[in-house]
Amino acid sequence: MREQISMFASYIKTGLRALLRQKVHLALNLIGLSVGLAAAVLILLYVQFERGYDQMHPQAEQTYRVEQFFVPLEQRFPISSPAIIDEFQAFDSRIEGTRMFKDSVSVRPQNARLPLELESLAIEPNFIDYFTFDTIAGGLDRVLSDPGYIALSLEQSRRLFGRSDSVGEILTSENRVFTVAAIIELPEQSHFHVDSLRLVSEESLGEPLSLNNAYVYVRIPADVHLERLLESVSLALNDKAYNGQAMSHIRLRALTDIHLHSQLAHEFKTNGSQATLLTASVLAGLLLLVASINFINMSIARSGSRAKEVGVRKTLGASRWQLFSQFMVESLMVTFIAGFIAAVIVELSVGAFSGLVNRPINLEYLGSFGALLLLCSTMIGLLAGIYPALFISAFNAKRVLSGDLQRGTTAVWVRKGLLVAQGAITVALLIGSAILQQQLDILLNQDTGYQTEARLMVHGINNEQLLWSDNQSLMTDIAAVPGVLAASAIDIDLTDTYSQIATLRIPGQTEADRLPPVASFGAGYNIVKATGLNLRAGRDFDPNRQADWFTMGEVQGTASAIITTSLARQAGYNNLNEVIGEHWMVDDMMPTELHIVGVVDDFQVGTALRRMEPAIIIAGRSPMAFGNMIIHLEPATALSTRAEIEAMLQQRLNRMDIRTSWLGADFTAMYHNQQRQRTIIMLFAGLAILLTCVGLFGLAAFSAEQSSKEVAMRKVLGAKRMQIVNTLAKEYMVLMGISVLVALPGTYFLVEWWLSGFNVRASQSAFLYIGAAALTFAICWLTVAGISMRVASRKPGLVLRQF
Repeated sequence: MREQISMFASYIKTGLRALLRQKVHLALNLIGLSVGLAAAVLILLYVQFERGYDQMHPQAEQTYRVEQFFVPLEQRFPISSPAIIDEFQAFDSRIEGTRMFKDSVSVRPQNARLPLELESLAIEPNFIDYFTFDTIAGGLDRVLSDPGYIALSLEQSRRLFGRSDSVGEILTSENRVFTVAAIIELPEQSHFHVDSLRLVSEESLGEPLSLNNAYVYVRIPADVHLERLLESVSLALNDKAYNGQAMSHIRLRALTDIHLHSQLAHEFKTNGSQATLLTASVLAGLLLLVASINFINMSIARSGSRAKEVGVRKTLGASRWQLFSQFMVESLMVTFIAGFIAAVIVELSVGAFSGLVNRPINLEYLGSFGALLLLCSTMIGLLAGIYPALFISAFNAKRVLSGDLQRGTTAVWVRKGLLVAQGAITVALLIGSAILQQQLDILLNQDTGYQTEARLMVHGINNEQLLWSDNQSLMTDIAAVPGVLAASAIDIDLTDTYSQIATLRIPGQTEADRLPPVASFGAGYNIVKATGLNLRAGRDFDPNRQADWFTMGEVQGTASAIITTSLARQAGYNNLNEVIGEHWMVDDMMPTELHIVGVVDDFQVGTALRRMEPAIIIAGRSPMAFGNMIIHLEPATALSTRAEIEAMLQQRLNRMDIRTSWLGADFTAMYHNQQRQRTIIMLFAGLAILLTCVGLFGLAAFSAEQSSKEVAMRKVLGAKRMQIVNTLAKEYMVLMGISVLVALPGTYFLVEWWLSGFNVRASQSAFLYIGAAALTFAICWLTVAGISMRVASRKPGLVLRQF
């Protein structure tokens, strides 16, 4: 045992001496490895955090969220009917579930002048059997048994009462009084975001199967056949709620998959992205690969300086295994030193990185951070050190001591192959970064069919004051504010999704050629003017025409409607003016005769990942409990007008927390995941290119030193400095050319696959690929030329005197 310890100590001492003799080589390796390790560990910490969402809940692997795919809209939604759970239990009585309803309540703390809007989640008593959270103060027992009690989030307790513990405080609403019974805090790694919890009413749980307003979670035994279950529930839903029409397909989403795999409308908060996570994981692997390639290439290139050492040690009786162990210890020493430097880099940059990915990345040196850093350092040390150690320890003692060092072609081809791989990665990252930037620019500047400039959105207004009321005094007063160009009401968010579908009956059409259900939404007067829709025929909803507004009679209602161009053409009207004045019927719970008064160009609701839908806009008709205002402002005075409107709404609606936003900002926020992808890719692509330059620098420096005698002879014979530089750079330029040829086909098909997911997409230009190749050549030439120029500038006499 003592001899083994002594031998290991000898390995370390010898390794330190060898490393310190090659300071430039050591410095380049440490720079490449430490930067690569730091970037990779940061990415892996982010990946680990994202994959940990909703893992803490009890029996999370057996819990699913019920979702619906609505065939007419070709969209999936995370909400369903509270009665759907009965259909699951009809298939298998062992299936259990819980339901919750998201809404807003206007509450006022004692001594407060105006009420505040509070997002609330109405839950069943078994909610705590499905979800884990922290109780900061009080207890949930009263909340789960008495509708007069409420639980507040820690954030809302501080907002409403200015302190963390507000248990026992009173909140008054229009027709209710709540007593705060608990202060809770949801885990950061949860797809939930809620301000308060309260007990759901029996009336809400008893809603019909056709009403979709609940978030339903079910716990399904492992032996249940999921495909048969979904087929049975979907069939029952369509039979009972939609008269046998295939309107909806029930889907299940695993609880632990929601965060990364669900970017649907009506989510509790903005989820993560599996694509972003996959991109980050690939980048982490590429950075480690590039750093390892640098280490292997420079170790092989410097192997000649260790040849005589190997020969002497073999002559003195050292076995190949002992030499292999020696060089592996040296490799691990370098990576562990690089790991320490990487830890310092991570410590300094973790704050900025947390802001970049919008996640609280914590460093636990005795936890995941320390384990990841140690694992990555050890893996790189072992994997990157194996080939150089095998290669160097295989030198023939007799031949190297006699000065006949024949390295063979294997190491040369390995080094060149690795350099080609490194160059291909660089080319692919350059192209990917450019395409991602182009696609994001297209998404942010696309023609959506509506205008976003100086459009103010006022969110979450009770529809009793907007679309359920014949009294338009609020909208009239808003429109009269100086600086307001147009104002209207709308019961959807243009940057979110449609929430309604309409089944149309058009005169002259039979059941055989009847149009499928189409997207619809309710809006107020001047909706075209306020949103900036492009009117192709007819007119806008006119406040001077009271007949435009929805009116419900004894049997059916009447209202004016505006349709999109694609819907008009689907209905058979190639001349758009011909549809103006037509009367269509909407068949649903509120049968309504529609008077078509206008046709507008198709417009995009939600992201460009969805196609533009044929749609119909109905004046004053909305089943939604809440609506929004959209107000077009004079750009020069938009900020001051916004403040004036907020003050007016506070007074008119008797609320302090009027929530407003710019439509342009909402539009940009839709592509948050794409922007994050772009930033991550561009940042770490830059790091990969930097590491490639470090590797090229090291190899070029070694090659230039090895060729110093040849360079001197060429200068004596009259060669110009640039001729010498180009000669030395030629080998690397050829290798970069091969890298370009290797990278282009795979990159093209990978980018094409990614772009196919967008409704509006960038085109792959040949000039982009040529530019990426040219930039790669330029980076290679400048890196190699920087070293070669220094060697080519030496005086031939001083160089030749050394030989």
